[in-house]
Order: sequence, then structure tokens, then C-alpha cells
Amino acid sequence: MTHRIIKITTVIAMGAHILLWLVDGMPFSRILFSLLCHAWYSQLLRTFPNIELSSPAFIISCLLVIADHFVWFFYFTDHYHTFTEIATFFGLVVWLIPFMYFISLSANEYTLPTTDASVPRKKNSSLVKSIAAYLGAAKEALLPDSKASKPF
Repeated sequence: MTHRIIKITTVIAMGAHILLWLVDGMPFSRILFSLLCHAWYSQLLRTFPNIELSSPAFIISCLLVIADHFVWFFYFTDHYHTFTEIATFFGLVVWLIPFMYFISLSANEYTLPTTDASVPRKKNSSLVKSIAAYLGAAKEALLPDSKASKPF
């Protein structure tokens, strides 16, 4: 059900982008970039709800969220609109779809398994745990063990 809701909401958000270009005259290049971002986010639906946090699709999606935010942030710094218009635009057009993925990821951590218990499952971890494990491994690889090389 969540898969379908995210898919429909993505189509509606993409339609809103096109309407903003046609009706309000928003810049085509920025609209096109946002449409490409939303199309990329849709790649995550292939394996949804099992999204691998270290997959290239997920990492690129995270980078695109930040890039899309700044594309529109710089647009609105040059073109005056009321705070309400800007906040609504960011909430519904820029952040809604990535936020839906984020909420569904955290919601899936607290659901009961629905697969056969006899089949081994891949261990799921939260984003914070994945980042902490990656940083810990990087630290071990880059920094020598301080206990092994004490000068006294």
C-alpha cells in the first residue's frame, strides 16, 4: 500500500512541477532538474520497502535531495515570494517525496516480519547505525591503534 501511495504522490508532484512551469513560469531548467530528481527517487521503488542504505541509488538520492533543495533555495533568494509560498513550495514540491521515503524507512523497522522464519534474512540496520559502522571501519583503517603504540 505504501508503495502505491509513494508512486501516486510522485506522479502528482511531477505534475505539479509541470503546472508550475506552464502556469507560473518557473524556470524550465530548474523544473527539469527536479523532475529528474523525482524520476531518480522512483528507482528506490524497485526494491521498496527493502532499501539498502549503502546502495548507489540511495546515496545518489540523498545527494539529489540536497542539490534540489539548493537549486530552489538559490532561485528563491533571487525572486521574491512570500514566506508562505516558499514554505509550501518546499514542503510539497521539493521535500514531500524524500520525506515519504524517510518515514517509510523508519516505519519499516518497527513492523513484524511477514516472511518465512526458516529463511535467513539479511540484517537490516538503521541509517545512524550504518553511518556509525562505516565511520568506525574507516577510523580503524586510517588511524593506527593507539593502544599498540604507547611510547611509555
